[in-house]
Amino acid sequence: MAASRQLSFLFVCTSGCNLACRYCYMPPTEHTMLSYDDFATIFEKLDGFFPPEDEFNVVFHGGEPLLMGSDFYQRAFALLAKSPRRVHSTIQTNLLLMDDELLPLFVENDCTIGTSLDGSETMHDRNRTYRSGGGTYHDVAERIDALRERGVPCGIIVTLTNANVGSPRELYESLRRFTGATVSFSPMYLPDDPDGLMPGPGGLAACLTEMYDLWAADEHPLRLVDFENVTNSLLGIARNPRCTFSGRCTNFFLAINAKGDVFPCCDFVGREDLSYGNLLDVSADEVWNSPVREALSHRLDAAKDPSSPLSSCPTCEFFDQCHGGCMAKATSPLGNKDHYCADYRRFFTHVRHRLAKVVPE
Repeated sequence: MAASRQLSFLFVCTSGCNLACRYCYMPPTEHTMLSYDDFATIFEKLDGFFPPEDEFNVVFHGGEPLLMGSDFYQRAFALLAKSPRRVHSTIQTNLLLMDDELLPLFVENDCTIGTSLDGSETMHDRNRTYRSGGGTYHDVAERIDALRERGVPCGIIVTLTNANVGSPRELYESLRRFTGATVSFSPMYLPDDPDGLMPGPGGLAACLTEMYDLWAADEHPLRLVDFENVTNSLLGIARNPRCTFSGRCTNFFLAINAKGDVFPCCDFVGREDLSYGNLLDVSADEVWNSPVREALSHRLDAAKDPSSPLSSCPTCEFFDQCHGGCMAKATSPLGNKDHYCADYRRFFTHVRHRLAKVVPE
């Protein structure tokens, strides 16, 4: 039997949203929505193309995916249940539209729920606001608490910006309210950052190293999956599974917008030069074997060119942890390093030195 893969298909169901986050990368004027019929066409093409032993993770994303309404999800879950393969589903939502009609629908269909929360109230409300300008922290935190009270786990993504990286201890302690939740970090990156929201040089490394020390010394540590993964990777227990450091994310990930256009991930949605094609117009075979995906899947081949910024990657002591970093956080995904390369090197060095003190050779 052929080895199975876990493939993730991120559906950007809508570019519309009920918030006005300062770091949002979605076009502010274009608000398209994925119809159920188009969703079904796309999923059935993917389901028919990939071997049945491959597992699917269908991620509902946005914008704000709860804007799609209960009818869309009822029909979508019914379709996923018909597939002969193992299909898991996830929704990444700001939670503010989750109500007593929608929640049972996701719970009954074993759909994993994830949200975004950027630390303390002050940190979070700097960037994640309603269109009126009011902060959303209290409303989001209360909904996470309400889910936990009902026994529904909720993962949290923390976007790291200049609003929170400067206070690592405050950030760490603010997450203690959600002990038990799986927390991951996503450093903000925009090629053009006119408002100066990104962490400054060295800021990400300083934040991660201090928080790692707090986490390692904590008698009741938070579920910080990035720290767990890096620790395991440096100990040789397991390769880091996060897409950021996989090196070959194009082999197991697709992002599909509401028009059916396919991209490497949601960070590239709208980049027509990096589109694999449109699943409403062409076959899944044509999309998966597109020249763009083929080129991106061999991104690290550029390291063979001495003039390439990636040329130092294969000899880097942390290549097995990083694999060139995230191509979505590079000025050119085909030829440049992750913007935060120096920060990650500093962080990995810190973790390795710390582990060397407590783990025998």
